Amino acid sequence: MLWRATVDGQRASGTTLLGWMLVGWGVFNLVEGLADHLILGLHHVREGGNELAWDLGFLAFGLALVAAGYALARASAARRLD
Repeated sequence: MLWRATVDGQRASGTTLLGWMLVGWGVFNLVEGLADHLILGLHHVREGGNELAWDLGFLAFGLALVAAGYALARASAARRLD
């Protein structure tokens, strides 16, 4: 659906698709990390010492994916509209 989505009659580019895929992956990591790792404590990224550090690193990675994906998608959309 994202591939076929159009903006002002133009097809979305592969770069836009990749950007939104990264956003989706990052959002999933953030939700899963907050719910399963921190709130419910079902499991951790790495069991043993420094569990919290690994869990926080996982959340930071998810946030970085969201930011990078959003920037990539926006930049691709801006180039397409120029």
